[in-house]
Amino acid sequence: MYPLFVFGSLALTAALGWATYQSGKRLRAVPVTENLLLAPTENLVKGVLVLFCLILGLLSGVPLQQLGWTRDNGWQNIGLGIVAGLITQLVANAVTTLAIERFGKDIYSPVVMKNIMPRTRIEWVLVPAALLLAVVLEELLFRSLLLGALSRAFPVLLLAVVFSCVFGLVHTPQGKLGVIITATLGFWLSLLFIWSGSLLLPLTAHYTINFLQLLKAQDKREWLDDYDR
Repeated sequence: MYPLFVFGSLALTAALGWATYQSGKRLRAVPVTENLLLAPTENLVKGVLVLFCLILGLLSGVPLQQLGWTRDNGWQNIGLGIVAGLITQLVANAVTTLAIERFGKDIYSPVVMKNIMPRTRIEWVLVPAALLLAVVLEELLFRSLLLGALSRAFPVLLLAVVFSCVFGLVHTPQGKLGVIITATLGFWLSLLFIWSGSLLLPLTAHYTINFLQLLKAQDKREWLDDYDR
């Protein structure tokens, strides 16, 4: 079953990358009035993919602990994840600001962030919930499957480097800077996974980072709206 798991995981990664690329093209070409994170079809597909990841994890035959599916030190990992997410987001914001000032606006595209920003009170409830589903999908795929399960056959640090680069490329719609920063964050989340042996720590850190991005975008809404002008 392990070869089937490897094929399925790589195929899922390729499909996710293709879908993200197509979404990026759509956002650039056609103004989208609805929040993509709240699109019913998008969330249905993500839910199915989460289930698919769980099935692939079980098919891999590796121990659940190797996948990071453990409740050991649960609250500690959640707390560490929140702290790691806060610090990481502060650093990422500073690097993003400095890079745009140094290299110009062309290295970054805010099109994705502008699209997923909550604009009503109800969206401030729905968007974070939909964001959690997206984070769970990415962490199951990039940490549990591509890092945890594949480490049965390949060196774990090599996997962390390779799939962190892939993780960055999946975020191509955010521009060159977005790819670089996301790849770096992917490697950092991979290190957290390797160190803790739990998916909960990188998942919590990942969600904290993304939620803080929403808050930052809300604070900088006018700057984002004027970014491409």
